[in-house]
Amino acid sequence: MLGATAKEIRRVDRGADIVTGGIADSRHGIRFTAFINGMYRAGPRPAFDTLAVNAYAARASGVPALVRRARRLMDRSGHRRGRLWVTEFGWASSGPRSRFQVSRDEQARRLSWTLRTLYRSRARLKLRGAIYYNWRDGSPYPPLFQDFFGLHTGLLDVNQRPKPAYHAFRRIAPGLR
Repeated sequence: MLGATAKEIRRVDRGADIVTGGIADSRHGIRFTAFINGMYRAGPRPAFDTLAVNAYAARASGVPALVRRARRLMDRSGHRRGRLWVTEFGWASSGPRSRFQVSRDEQARRLSWTLRTLYRSRARLKLRGAIYYNWRDGSPYPPLFQDFFGLHTGLLDVNQRPKPAYHAFRRIAPGLR
């Protein structure tokens, strides 16, 4: 599907930058390495320009480690010029217990460390950028009203009050241009 879509996009706009959907290192479904290797084996050349990674990790060091792993997979597949984009990363500061749940202060520390580390590595990794998930905490929603860690990763709480991570982001982001 990606190959067919890419062909049509390039037919209309030769300069288009084709970005994959975010690929996570999930414990469910196809494993990260197998999925990315399969994407490269599917065609004679990559059907995308930028590989998007949803880099959730139990520890802050796991985020850049996953990005480095993705870079190695790309390079080994001959896509050395391909770029990476961290399209999601974050930690919950409340909500149901999860390996991604930390205190509010730890959420801020991990956000700061991760942004700085990725920024320092951006040229070597060919990293386009990193997107913190999420702006604001959410509430469980229909139809099942199930709660999960992602609803509690915000820089603001559900009442739109800034958390320590918000202040950390405001301090760091302007210097990462």
